Amino acid sequence: MLGSINGVNSATADTNVAIGTTAPAARLHIGPANSSGLRVEGPNAAGTGVAAASLGGYGDFNIDAFGIVGGRFSVKENGWVTIGPTGPVRILTVAGGSGHPIADGWDSWSSRRWKTNIQTLHDALGKIEQLRGVSYDMKDSGKHQIGLIAEDVGAVVPEVVTWEKNGKDAQGVDYGRLTALLIEATKEQEKLIRRQQEQIQAQAAQLKLQQAQIGELSRQVRVVQTALASGRGTGPEGRTATANVLATLP
Repeated sequence: MLGSINGVNSATADTNVAIGTTAPAARLHIGPANSSGLRVEGPNAAGTGVAAASLGGYGDFNIDAFGIVGGRFSVKENGWVTIGPTGPVRILTVAGGSGHPIADGWDSWSSRRWKTNIQTLHDALGKIEQLRGVSYDMKDSGKHQIGLIAEDVGAVVPEVVTWEKNGKDAQGVDYGRLTALLIEATKEQEKLIRRQQEQIQAQAAQLKLQQAQIGELSRQVRVVQTALASGRGTGPEGRTATANVLATLP
């Protein structure tokens, strides 16, 4: 069924264009609901195959995905987006085998306007001490990486871990939100360091005072020894000389 434009080529009304249906509901309507949808093909960059975009399959939009599970880019009917061959597991999924995305920045909603029951994290240092940094190899690509194990993190900081519907198998860790824990852990550690420095300074002052007292006692011992020596023994004259010296000591 072909359409027309009012006033063009003697047409007296606007009509829609339809493919596969006799009741088009839009300017271009491809149907019916059980049809395979729309597919556009063209040569790929290498000239060795066909690149395609398709619209259909339960309302999904796919690029280079006709007859291929997943495809390179897919927008599902529910709005979830997938880049790479893996099906969407979140509202936006970038498949691991597709490489790492890169950007100038990535912001998260964080204004005080949207938050309530705001509380400072406590025992952050203790939680950090329970976490374990590990190295590992990815099963699908064999790439060697470092990071955390989501299940381990979930046992300590469940707020930064997402789980499958079964509530048992972890999906991933929001590494960015761990920054809040690291900040408070650093502050707690700094308090401990300052407290230890104050204790060291107090102990150093006490040690200095004790050394001065020991020095004074040593001086007094030498004075007594000198008095005993000048008194030639412990006779009356010696005892008198010693007593005279001791009387001058503090």
